Amino acid sequence: MTLDEIVSQASTIGIDLGKNPSRTIRFYTSKGLLDAPKITYNGKIKQATYSTGHLTKLKLINIYKKRRLTLNAIKKVLDSPIYLSDKAIEYINKVREKENIPDDAFQKDKPITRIEFVYILYFLKEKQNNKYIMGSLKDFIEEAFVNDNGKRLIEVEQLL
Repeated sequence: MTLDEIVSQASTIGIDLGKNPSRTIRFYTSKGLLDAPKITYNGKIKQATYSTGHLTKLKLINIYKKRRLTLNAIKKVLDSPIYLSDKAIEYINKVREKENIPDDAFQKDKPITRIEFVYILYFLKEKQNNKYIMGSLKDFIEEAFVNDNGKRLIEVEQLL
């Protein structure tokens, strides 16, 4: 996606990037909130390419800004690890073969990234009537993802 395309998509899904969205995205990149886009060259023309991961991080940043976190606090949260609880590992082991999940992926002692976390949330929402989840999906998700202190993540409720 080009810068204009990511701005358009962000606007479409309700992400508030202020009066100058392109400038906001560049600012977030300069502050380390967003990864730098992939740069390609076509002769002398430089083209920045953004991914869906950038869009996902913009959504997370938007959630934290609505919670009135400072940009420094948001960066700290985005950089903090997410771990899977025993309940999450149990679920993943049940669907590992069916969903072609590699054996070395998603281990209890190995943190996942915020992007992986969001993708797992959307996967679980898509498979809401999953026979491997006992009880409500919301309850499962609240128990499945924890920070390094074993506490529930604050963004779960906003992403569901």
